[in-house]
Amino acid sequence: MPLLADGETVRMPQLTIKIRMVFGVVVVLILGTSSLMTVITMRNQDSAERAGYRAATQAAQVGAGVIRDEVGAAVGTARDLANVVGALAASGGTRAAADAVLREVITSHSRYLGVWTGWEPGAFDGADAAHQGADGHDATGRFIPYWYWDAGAVQHTALVDYDQAGAGDYYQIAKSTGKEKVLEPFTYKINGTDTLMTSVAVPIMRNGTFVGVAGVDVALASLHERVAEVRPYSTARTTLTSSAGSVLATSGSDTVGAALDGARRGMATAVSGTKGTAQQVETRSGQEMLQTAVGIPLGASDTWALVVSVPVDTVLAEAAATVRLGILLAVVGIINLISAAPGVVEQGMPPTATRQLVWLGVGIVGMLAMLLPDYRMLERMALPIFAVCCVLLVLVLSMLAALVQIKC
Repeated sequence: MPLLADGETVRMPQLTIKIRMVFGVVVVLILGTSSLMTVITMRNQDSAERAGYRAATQAAQVGAGVIRDEVGAAVGTARDLANVVGALAASGGTRAAADAVLREVITSHSRYLGVWTGWEPGAFDGADAAHQGADGHDATGRFIPYWYWDAGAVQHTALVDYDQAGAGDYYQIAKSTGKEKVLEPFTYKINGTDTLMTSVAVPIMRNGTFVGVAGVDVALASLHERVAEVRPYSTARTTLTSSAGSVLATSGSDTVGAALDGARRGMATAVSGTKGTAQQVETRSGQEMLQTAVGIPLGASDTWALVVSVPVDTVLAEAAATVRLGILLAVVGIINLISAAPGVVEQGMPPTATRQLVWLGVGIVGMLAMLLPDYRMLERMALPIFAVCCVLLVLVLSMLAALVQIKC
């Protein structure tokens, strides 16, 4: 029996066999429950994260497919025009026949702004001089018809600026590269309204030589609606970018026409030329965001990208709710077990055992509570937490040494 300095003895509390059994069972239950909760939490977080990745990817792929079909239809139409008008010219067809084809196409596609073709001097039929200043022609007489919608009616005029860099990119890029081109979207005033649009240009080749271009002008106003529909989570934000990385439409705070910033731009570039997907976690304004980019190939040389941003907290919210529910159920279960244990209610738990159970419970609850935050945040705080623990350990050892010295 321990002795105090003045010779008095300390009476240690006696633990009955029943209390010892209950104490052992409770300790084993707490340890088992905490171990189970740890495993469940880790698996839930991992499962929730994978599910969030899949949901973001699937939503982005579906949205990209809708946009690809909508804009890609214009690419298909431009290709068909290039083939048909090119075949007409090669077989001696007339300008009137080619105009009839263009008129039929624009009449049957009300969502197109215009369809057109432009030819090199004398390349269509060698009769430019006979058409100088004629209806649908300019002073050169080149075959450059443009058929378009105006106030619900189909109109006919001649192309302009086709020989100018910049304004004439719809013609000049296809001519210089010999490849299809989906122009960077631009705003053009139509019937007094600023309209976001793009031009699809397909070169017309004859024996390997460039002779002209066929194209389609299409409005992109519906892109905002299509982008807004891509929401795998209520907090998700989606942005559509062009081949040059400019924002075309967004459901977030990005500015239309501005360059996409941060990691999202690199991801959009990474999926260029493919239908592939890129994913990564990026910290923006102190919040971790899961970024998913899907490529949207258009034509032979252009790729737009759809980028979906979802807060990581949203992705892991379901797992965190499951963990909280599990902790609550575990605590309730342990309390019920202790209260139902024979002898504990009648005789009470000895103070020493009570203190040990309390501190053990506090430690277990603290450990489980540390599992609730996103593990990436804990990873960033690992070194500070380790340093604090070391300082506390040194303080405890110092206090213990001082206490031992006093006793001696």
